[in-house]
Amino acid sequence: MKPIYQENKVEKWLYKGVEIDIAYWPLIKPILEIEGKTVKEVVKTKEKLNIKGMDIGNKNLEFTFKYYGQEGKNVGNLYFKK
Repeated sequence: MKPIYQENKVEKWLYKGVEIDIAYWPLIKPILEIEGKTVKEVVKTKEKLNIKGMDIGNKNLEFTFKYYGQEGKNVGNLYFKK
């Protein structure tokens, strides 16, 4: 199997010990990730910052691409448009 190259960009912030990332990938909308030591910490941060959207849970990139209609497509190498 030939290796593939997939570009992404990530902005990172730290809020009261909780890491908040926005990940950008070609073909899909930006992904917000909140990572804390506990689920309670993540929920509290989400509520404090009034973040709306998907439920909390571990979602992999395959799930995310499927959510945005990229399921079954051989996306192969991914690059941002220059």
